[in-house]
Amino acid sequence: MGFFPGDVASASLDPGGRFLYAALVGDNRFCSHLDRCGRERDVVTYGIDPSTGSLSKVSARTLFLDRPAFVTVHPSSRFLLWEQGPECSISSAAIDSMTGALGDTLFNVGCGGVYEQEEGDDWVAVEPTGHFVYYGSCYLGAAVAPVFGYQTDVETGSLRYLGEWTAGRCFAVDPTGRHLYGMMPGTGPSGQVVAQFDIDGENGSLTANGRTPLPGNPGALVVHPSGRLLYLASGSDVWGYRLDDAGVPAPIRVVASGVIVASSSSDPAYAYPRCTLSLDRAGRFLYVLRPGDVLGYSVNAATGDLQPISQAEGGRAGAVAAWSDGIWYAPWIGLVTPH
Repeated sequence: MGFFPGDVASASLDPGGRFLYAALVGDNRFCSHLDRCGRERDVVTYGIDPSTGSLSKVSARTLFLDRPAFVTVHPSSRFLLWEQGPECSISSAAIDSMTGALGDTLFNVGCGGVYEQEEGDDWVAVEPTGHFVYYGSCYLGAAVAPVFGYQTDVETGSLRYLGEWTAGRCFAVDPTGRHLYGMMPGTGPSGQVVAQFDIDGENGSLTANGRTPLPGNPGALVVHPSGRLLYLASGSDVWGYRLDDAGVPAPIRVVASGVIVASSSSDPAYAYPRCTLSLDRAGRFLYVLRPGDVLGYSVNAATGDLQPISQAEGGRAGAVAAWSDGIWYAPWIGLVTPH
């Protein structure tokens, strides 16, 4: 894999799979090579070797004035977007198309107030064309955090605040850009539902359009590139849902059981699954990032079923990567399609 810094608040791949951008947090006092680690509040650009996937530092730029929350590359690959607390402000910077290096901050816009997410639980989803960005939380406490909406100009990188909605946690936008799905309090065994929202293609506003009860405490979710399947971490399992023509989810079954580590909290309201789900761009493989390892599954796009794809040495069936420190957990995984 090559070197990767340990104190990373958020990271994002460019759509072309050539560069990775990592927002650093902490003073990196345990790193003996600051030329490789970078400094607190830096965003470091790494080049990705197309043959091996290894990372090499390209450049670093200090963009954060406060605690970094998230960074994400715009779908056009022309801009980097980021947020930093506590003013829920979104900023943009230009990306050099040749080197991947970041330029100066182009635009910054806030939500008109002060709102700070629980540290480490910031969440972002970008509508596929890049016109709308939604920022919120994956913190599954008692209160439902708002989802803030922003509009981006795909030519200039300019930003405009749209408003806020009660649209749930750990949300995701489907590949058509027509629907957003998030976790909300509701009826059912877990007291939680998957809430569906329609996205207005003209102004980015969200309109509630249905709720589906969940069997267990929810965590991350991801929508298949076909727009026909949704996978959800629920309790200790991964559930598969089928999406109809209107985007309404209906449960299929548990497609991977007993694979998710629960939060260590004794409070049921906070006992959410500790994992991140990610699909490759073709929708052939689903990965479950857990404390200590990554599980990989091949996806049957017709039925939604999952099949473990390999076993790492010393790991459980399906493990494709593992490390010795089982306490560590990062809420991000990036997949690069081979060139």
